Amino acid sequence: MWQRSGVGSYLVAEAELLARRLTIPRVIVSMTNDNLPALYFYQRRGYFVAEWIPNAVAKHSKSASLVGFAASHSR
Repeated sequence: MWQRSGVGSYLVAEAELLARRLTIPRVIVSMTNDNLPALYFYQRRGYFVAEWIPNAVAKHSKSASLVGFAASHSR
C-alpha cells in the first residue's frame, strides 16, 4: 500500500539525519538477499552490499523454515 508513496524515502532520510546529529558514522541496513525491491530501494539512495551473511535471518528467526522476502510472498 505504501510502496512508491515516498514514505520509505522520508524515513530513511530522517534516520540518516538523526545519525548525523548523533555523530553516528554509518547506517547499516539488514535484509534478505531475495528482497530485490528493498535492495534496489537502498542502492538508489547510495547504499551498497558490504557483506553477505549466510543463514543470518534463519538464525534470528523463530521459524527457520520459510524465511526471507520470497518465502513470505509465496504463501
